[in-house]
Amino acid sequence: MSRRSRAIAPAFLLIALSALVAGCGDDDQPLASAAFRLDLRIADASGAPVPGLEVGLHVPIPGLEPVAAKAATRLEFAVAVGCSVRVDVDDMEGRPYQVLVRDAFGPGVYALLFGAGSPPPIGTHVYRARMTAWDDSTTYHTESVLMTLMTSFDVDQMPILGTSDADGAVRCDDRREFPFLYDIWPQMARDENGDEMGEFTPASEVEFLLREAGTGDSWVRYTAVIEPGVNRVDLVWDPQPKRGAVAAPSGPRSVEAAGRADVFRRKDLPLPQVFDLRPNYPNPFN
Repeated sequence: MSRRSRAIAPAFLLIALSALVAGCGDDDQPLASAAFRLDLRIADASGAPVPGLEVGLHVPIPGLEPVAAKAATRLEFAVAVGCSVRVDVDDMEGRPYQVLVRDAFGPGVYALLFGAGSPPPIGTHVYRARMTAWDDSTTYHTESVLMTLMTSFDVDQMPILGTSDADGAVRCDDRREFPFLYDIWPQMARDENGDEMGEFTPASEVEFLLREAGTGDSWVRYTAVIEPGVNRVDLVWDPQPKRGAVAAPSGPRSVEAAGRADVFRRKDLPLPQVFDLRPNYPNPFN
């Protein structure tokens, strides 16, 4: 099976990238700084603009086999002594997305299930999760943990960038939909069980799916390379013969309650990593 066919198979892949343990001052990774814009122009074979077409987006994950549908990703963290723990999820621009947990924990290794369902998710589901632990006085005793979460959807799950207007135009200026625009080095992908699935970097070649808004009876698929800065992509509406309706995007599947954070002990994991004590700082959570 080709890399492309694996990426667009009728399943979606939810993965957690390997955790990087770093000092609190080193957690933030450099993000792309160039202004981004994607201008799509859709015309028929005669060059006339085509309004009313939905444009779906798929960002393949090279070299990874899709697995059965996953509704949540397992995050793991360890604490060496009793302490308070907070796990935050930010988008790739550093804007807060969700607080997964803030509670007291005893020594041990814990697993946290993150389901990206509420608040509404980012299309390509690229997030950064940060764990911070502190004791009950004023001294931090662990490093923060930085992770990245990503989801790759099939046709039925891909996000919609927009619907073409009277000029056949669709514009997108949200670069969070394009994870390769950020400085993401090769990462080790893990599934919802924490098992390694291989190393990858996000692909810069994306797929656009054009379809009639509200019906999905006719559709056209295109690939294009997207770069930082301003992109102009011209697409031709030359629909395929009807092959059955393509389902409207239903968003990520949820586990019982979307966005719920379930924390539980894992007894089969090794002992937690021990961290050096940091200098005394005022506790910002008091």
